[in-house]
Amino acid sequence: METMTEKIKHNLLNCILELIFGKKSISLILIITLLRRSFTLLQLTL
Repeated sequence: METMTEKIKHNLLNCILELIFGKKSISLILIITLLRRSFTLLQLTL
């Protein structure tokens, strides 16, 4: 459980870094994929 949440936090940090560096299109794709992954993880846990 802890490793999963840490993984999600790490992915969020990566997305934030991408946004800061101005790679808008890449960061947008990362955010969308991250949202999909987190959604599937929530479905699996529930």
